[in-house]
Amino acid sequence: MATVLAPAPALPRPPRPKGLPLVGVVPQIARDPYGSFQRIAREHGDVVELAIPGMPTVLVSHPDHVRHITNTRHAAYPKPEMFRDAFFRDAPRFHGMANGAEWKRVRRMLNPKFTAKGLAPLQDRIIGAIEDHVGGWSRFAGTGATVDLQREFSLVTMRVLLRSMFTRPAPDAEVEHLAEVFERVMHGMAIAVLTTPLPGWVPRPRERRYDEAKAEVFAYVDRMLAERRAEGTTEETEGDLLDMVLHGEFDDGTTMTDEHIRREMLGLIFGGYETTAAVMSWTIARLAFAPEARERAYAEVDALGTARLTNEDLDALPWLRACFDEAQRLQGFVLNAREATEDDEIAGFHIPAGTTVAFSGQTLHRDPRWWRDPDAFSPSRFLEDDVNPYAFVPFGVGPRRCLGFKMAYQVGLWTLAEAFRRFRFTVPPGWTPEPRFVFSTTVKGGVPVTIEVRA
Repeated sequence: MATVLAPAPALPRPPRPKGLPLVGVVPQIARDPYGSFQRIAREHGDVVELAIPGMPTVLVSHPDHVRHITNTRHAAYPKPEMFRDAFFRDAPRFHGMANGAEWKRVRRMLNPKFTAKGLAPLQDRIIGAIEDHVGGWSRFAGTGATVDLQREFSLVTMRVLLRSMFTRPAPDAEVEHLAEVFERVMHGMAIAVLTTPLPGWVPRPRERRYDEAKAEVFAYVDRMLAERRAEGTTEETEGDLLDMVLHGEFDDGTTMTDEHIRREMLGLIFGGYETTAAVMSWTIARLAFAPEARERAYAEVDALGTARLTNEDLDALPWLRACFDEAQRLQGFVLNAREATEDDEIAGFHIPAGTTVAFSGQTLHRDPRWWRDPDAFSPSRFLEDDVNPYAFVPFGVGPRRCLGFKMAYQVGLWTLAEAFRRFRFTVPPGWTPEPRFVFSTTVKGGVPVTIEVRA
């Protein structure tokens, strides 16, 4: 007589905190996008189903689960709709928002261009742009005027990106205008992501401003592209980012269309503009309340000497890099996400196909299981502790790690080093930094400082 095997028991679904009727947990996340995910993970565990109408979502808060979706099974967890359609719903997408063969094709072409060797032709352009802008802060020094350093870092970053992309120095008014336009793009993208679960016919706040800002950035890129095609690559422009993209070839020998180029250029600005400026802002904000760490950073920068900064100097700034990383850790980010394309299991729980699986930088970066004294600003942890790479994910992790992370470190560390070589910064008495969600985590209200020239 044949033995009849009992069916395998069905896997349970993750625990699901109660939310409000119709809107689930959306209001509490909207009220506190940073603390809410920490509370949910602390109260309900490392794998939690979130009640978000129209978008089945699971929050994971353990490095092993982050590794599972971003590395071990990354092919089964592509970018979800909430991010995929933030720029464009149609191909060709910016590679950071694309999936599958579309993503692989572009990433394979661009990877060599964002290595240390590939970025070498940009070094003088980047450092020159930083020197031009940071040197201009002398006009504030000794005046007692309060300067928003976060805005200044945004302008530095925009100037660097424009110089890296198109070589020619952009006038101050052009830099300031494009920074303002791109802030509208960032706000529009954040709204587009947050309103993804809503039906398409529901009006989105600021949608018209977002579309107008995107069109203006595109018109600028189109002008730069038309000029380059008319003039051709010269000895001066060879090796800039537009040159890299314009002459990059796919495996089959084809090149990008103009439409694809404009989308990649917009995406590269998106990836490097607000995020890098925000980390530099948080670094200054944290060091303002850590005098020993701040003076150690000044001493390390002084040891470089007075010559112009170079790529080799980055290896001589381990403490400044640790401060930069610690600022990123405490800065956190609201959410990164993938989408399960097939049924899966995480920690014994059933994850149905179509589920958005998300992780919060704020939660991972402040979990006492992975970090000693997690709420303290302690840069030494990045020099002394064994940091779990899946518990510290400011640039993402796995094959889809941000393509420009090396460039972000270059811009961030060179800018901070140049600033520390020249100036001292003082925040007003009683001021404390607070987070603000735009697309990345900026300092709410900026970083107000007075500036003094160093003797």
